[in-house]
Amino acid sequence: MSNTSEQIRAALAHIDAHARETWVAMAMAIKSELGEAGFSIWDDWSQTAKNYQAKSARSVWKSIKPAGRVTIASLFALAIQQGYRPEQPYQAPSAEERAKLETERAAALAEAEALAEQQRQEAKTKAARLWERGHSISAEHPYIKSKGIVPAGAAQLRDMLLIPLRAGGELVNLQIIGQDGSKRFLTGGQVKGASLVLGRLKDAPCALLCEGWATGCSLHQATGLPVVVAFNAHNVVAIAGRLAATLPPDVQVIVCGDSDENLTGQQAAGRAAQLLHPRGRSVVPVFTPEQIEQHRQQHDDKLPSDFNDLHQLAGLEAVTESIFQGDSKLVGTVGTVGTNPPESLPDKDYSRTPFDVPTSECTHFPPENTPPAPADGSPFFVVEGIPGQRDGVYWVPPAEDSKDPAAPWWLSSPLHVLAETRDANQSNWGRLLEWRDNDGHPHRWACPVEMLAASDTAEFRRELVRGGLTMSTSPKARQKLVDYVLSHRQAAATRLRCVSRIGWHDVRYVLPGEVHGEQDGEGVIYQGTDSGDFDGAGTLQQWQNHVAAAAAGNTRIVFAISVAFAGVLAEMAGESGGGFHFVGTTSKGKTSTLLDPAASVWGHPDHFAKKWRTTQNGLEALCLGRNDNLLILDELAQIAPADAGSAAYLIANGQAKARMTKEGGNRPAQTWRVMLLSAGEIDLAQHMAEAGKSAKGGQIARLPAIPADAGAGMGTLEALHHHASGQAFADAMKANTRQHYGTAGPAFLAALTPPERLDEIRRDIKDSITGLIAHLGVPAGAAQEVGRVAARFALVAFAGELATRYGVTGWKPGEAAQAARRCFREWLAENQSGMAADDRALFAQVSGFMQAHGSTRFPPHDAAPEVLARYLNRAGFKFTDDQGTLQFWVLSEPFKKELCKGFAPLAAARALIQSGWLLAGDVEGTKQRNTRQKRIKALNSTKVNVYVLTSAALGGEE
Repeated sequence: MSNTSEQIRAALAHIDAHARETWVAMAMAIKSELGEAGFSIWDDWSQTAKNYQAKSARSVWKSIKPAGRVTIASLFALAIQQGYRPEQPYQAPSAEERAKLETERAAALAEAEALAEQQRQEAKTKAARLWERGHSISAEHPYIKSKGIVPAGAAQLRDMLLIPLRAGGELVNLQIIGQDGSKRFLTGGQVKGASLVLGRLKDAPCALLCEGWATGCSLHQATGLPVVVAFNAHNVVAIAGRLAATLPPDVQVIVCGDSDENLTGQQAAGRAAQLLHPRGRSVVPVFTPEQIEQHRQQHDDKLPSDFNDLHQLAGLEAVTESIFQGDSKLVGTVGTVGTNPPESLPDKDYSRTPFDVPTSECTHFPPENTPPAPADGSPFFVVEGIPGQRDGVYWVPPAEDSKDPAAPWWLSSPLHVLAETRDANQSNWGRLLEWRDNDGHPHRWACPVEMLAASDTAEFRRELVRGGLTMSTSPKARQKLVDYVLSHRQAAATRLRCVSRIGWHDVRYVLPGEVHGEQDGEGVIYQGTDSGDFDGAGTLQQWQNHVAAAAAGNTRIVFAISVAFAGVLAEMAGESGGGFHFVGTTSKGKTSTLLDPAASVWGHPDHFAKKWRTTQNGLEALCLGRNDNLLILDELAQIAPADAGSAAYLIANGQAKARMTKEGGNRPAQTWRVMLLSAGEIDLAQHMAEAGKSAKGGQIARLPAIPADAGAGMGTLEALHHHASGQAFADAMKANTRQHYGTAGPAFLAALTPPERLDEIRRDIKDSITGLIAHLGVPAGAAQEVGRVAARFALVAFAGELATRYGVTGWKPGEAAQAARRCFREWLAENQSGMAADDRALFAQVSGFMQAHGSTRFPPHDAAPEVLARYLNRAGFKFTDDQGTLQFWVLSEPFKKELCKGFAPLAAARALIQSGWLLAGDVEGTKQRNTRQKRIKALNSTKVNVYVLTSAALGGEE
C-alpha cells in the first residue's frame, strides 16, 4: 500500500490542481482506490493550487462516493499525458488489500449516504422553520437596492433574504443572501434538482430558465413570463432535463445563461437548450464596451455577466430585446413580450417594471365618479378632496374626430410639482415633488430630470413607491405620469437650487431631509436618492439625559461625541479633513461606548456607523454622503493591509479618483471634507506593516491613534455613574443610543446657522483654535505634523465646547476641552514627545540595521586580508579614533538602499546629522556634503566617500 501511495503522489506532481474539474476527478480516483486513507494525499496535492480552501476540500471529499466511476487508472493516464514516467509499473493492491479496500469502501459509502440524507432532512426542517418566520421584503434592503429588483417569491428575516428551493413542490432548502450580497445554502441541503419558479408555469406559452435569483427577478420584470431559477450553472442542465419531461411540448423554453469569462454559464446554457430541443434555445447577455467599463468602475473591475447586470446598465427594455430580438415567430406565439404589448391583450401587462407589485392600484378605494376634464385644455390635472371623485393625477387622452371626448385616465394618487430645481452651474435640472402616503404623512423629493429621460424610468417609480405613492399598473399610464412631471406646472411653482450632496452650500447647511440657514431669495434643496442614514428618534432632552450625561466624566466618550460636531466646522477652520482612530483590544468596549454615542448625534448607530470593509468606490460614496460631517468606520483590520494607507489618504484628501466620460474627457472630480472616527485592535502603522509597508508621516497625521483604554481599569471608561460595572454601562449605552438619536446634530445646526451667529463663528474660529492649541501643550520643537494633529484636536475641543454653549450637550463648560487635552497628550506620549513619524521610522530602521549587522558586515578599516575575506557582504568599515570612539564608515550604496530604504537619502542624511547619529560631511567650497572622504587601509585604496555614523546609531540613542 505504501508503494501505491508513493506512486500516486509522484503522479500527482505532474498534474495542475487549479482546474476544478480535474481537482474533483482526482479526488474521485484516489478515493476509489484508497478510500478514506487517500484524503491526506489528495489534500496535500490540492494545496499546491493558489485557490486552495481547506473547508472546500473537506466538503468535496466528503461528498464523493467511494465507488465512483473515476478510477485510479484515470489519474495515471492524465499524469502520463503531462510527462509522468513511472520508475516501475503500477502495482495494483493484492487480493487481501483489495478485499480490505472493498469492505472499507462499502462502509464509507453507506456512512456517506446516511450522513447526506440526515443533513438533507435537517436542512429541510430548518428551511421550513426559517421560512415560517419570514416576512415581506423591505425595498430598503441593501441587496434589493443594489440589484434594482422587485423581490419575487422570497422573504426576509432580520437582515437576511430567504430564497426557497423546492423539489416536487416541497421546500427542501434555502439560499440565504446577506446585506453585503454574500450567499449560502443551508448546510447539507438539496440543491441539485431543486429550483424556484417566479410566476405561474401553468398555461404559459413560454418560460425562461436562468441561474440566479436576482437575474430571475429582472427577467420576470422585463417580460412578465414565468422564470425558473436553478441557482447555479450545473443545476441549469438538471432543471432543463426536468422541464423537458414535464412541460407540455408546445411550451417554448428560453435558457438565459450567464456570460462568464470561463464560459461556464454559456456552456451550461447550451447543454440545457440541447436537452430542450426543439422547443428550447439559449441566450446570453451581450454588453457594449461602454457598459463593460461602467460596470468595472462601479464593481472594482469585475466584468458584467448576467441579465441583472444588463438590467442595471441598460434598463429592462434592453433585457427584453436581448431575449426576443430577431425571433418574431416566438414573439408572435407568446404574444406577451416586447415594449409594445398587443392591443388584444388589455388585461395583461407584459412590459412589467420592477414595481408591478407595490405600484398596483389599491383596492380599498370605494367606487367613485370619473372627474370631468379641466376647462383650460391641459391634458393633466389633479383632483384632491372633491366628494364623489377619486383623488389623484389624471390625464385626458386627445379627442378624435367624430367621437365623444375620451374619459380621463387615473395615473396615480395626488402628486404635486412644486418647483424646478438646478444646480449652481445651471445643470442637473429636476422637479421638486410632493405627495402624501396612505397614512397622510407628507413626502418631498427633488427628482432629477435625467432619471425621467432614461429609457427605463423604473428608478423614478421606485422612489415614489418607496414614499407611499399609489400608481396605476397600466404601462401607458405610467409613461403619462412621467410626462406629467416633466411638463405640468402649477401656478405657484418656483425655482430652487439643487445640491447633490449634503454639507455647506454658501451659508446654508443641507441635510437630506432639511436645510439649515437663511433661505432668503432662491432656496436650496437636496436632490439625491441617498438619505445618508441621517435619521432621528426621541427628543434632544432624552438624548442629553441618557447619552450625553453618561458621557460626562469619561474623556474618551466626550471626545468621540465632540468629533461628531467637528465635521460641521472643519471648512470654517481650514481643516482639509482627517480623523482619529481609537486603538485597543476587543474587551475595551470601543464600539458600544465610543462609536455608538458619536453616531447617535446624527442617526441610528447600526445604520450611521459603517465598517472599514468596503471597496474604493464604496468608500468614495460613503465620504460623499458625509460631506462636512462625521464618517464612522469600525474594525480597521477588515480592510486589506495593502489598501489601508491609501484609504486614509483618500478620506483625508477629499477627492475621488478621476473617471472618464463616454466621450473620452474627464468627469468633474467629486470632492468632500469629512471628520473620520475609527476604531480597531491595531493602529494604521501596525496594520500596514502586515503588508510589509511603512506608514508615512502624512498617513499618521491624518489618522492619529488614541489609546482606547482610559487607564482607570475599566477599558474606555473613567466614571460608571450609577452603573454597577463597565459591562452594565456599555449595555445601557448601547440600548440608549438606539432609542434616542439624531436630534443633537440638527439642534447644533439650528443654533449655529442664524446669520449673525454664523458670522461670529467664521470670524473667531481660527483664533479660538489657536488658543486651544496652546492649552493642549504642544512641546517646543515638535515636528510640523504634530502641529497639524494638534490643530485637529483643538477643533474637536472647540466643537464640543460650542455645542455645550448652545445647550446641545448639557455638559459643564470645559468638559470637551479637557477631554481633547487628555486624548492629545496620550497620543503625544505614544508619539515620543513630538518627533515626526517619518523620523521615528528612519531612526528605528537605521538602529535596527546597525544592531543586526554592526558586527557582521563592518570589518575594521585596517583588517588583514584573511580577516577581510570573512566579510563577504560588506556594508562599510569600523574605525576607532584616538579617544576610543567607535565610528561606522557606511558605503554609499548600502546607505541609500538598505539603511535609508523607503526614505529620500538626502533628507534622511540631514535628519541623522541633526540628531547626532551621522557626522556632517566635508566642505567643498561653500557646499556642505553629507559624506567624508576616508582612506580604507584594508582596501589599499585611494580615498572613498563614506557616511560616518556614530556609536549612537548602534545604541538607538535619540
